[in-house]
Amino acid sequence: MRFTREQIDRMEQRGNIKPADAEFLRGGDRNKYRVAPKAERTWNGRVYASKAEMLRAKELTVLESRGELMFKHQPRYTLGVKENVFIADFEVMGRSGRVHTEDVKGVMTPKFRRDRRLWAEYGPHDLVILKRKGSGWIREVVKGGNHDTR
Repeated sequence: MRFTREQIDRMEQRGNIKPADAEFLRGGDRNKYRVAPKAERTWNGRVYASKAEMLRAKELTVLESRGELMFKHQPRYTLGVKENVFIADFEVMGRSGRVHTEDVKGVMTPKFRRDRRLWAEYGPHDLVILKRKGSGWIREVVKGGNHDTR
């Protein structure tokens, strides 16, 4: 169903839809997941999938510079069979040597829901799902199945 600009404006004024949703319906620049423009999610020469992922990379970089951990971008995992490839945002190794994988999420897509289920069965270690909440993070930990299939 398509709405006219006037209908969208009225829905927004009444509070029936959020301003960002109204902008999307009007045909704004952002995609359906409301990803920020590239300039707003680029840091240190790398374009991140979201501003939240970029912020997490900055935090991890500070912690790495202090010697508290080491991390790498875009680790790739095969979960079960070779067709089930999951590319996370970060793999983090703490000072103790314990490894976990982090994935920053804004929107839980059907593909990610499937990957989360597969991780619980085949993941080599814990997967930490991070969602931005104010100035902090909401963390969900998915225990890996401890099958080293990487």
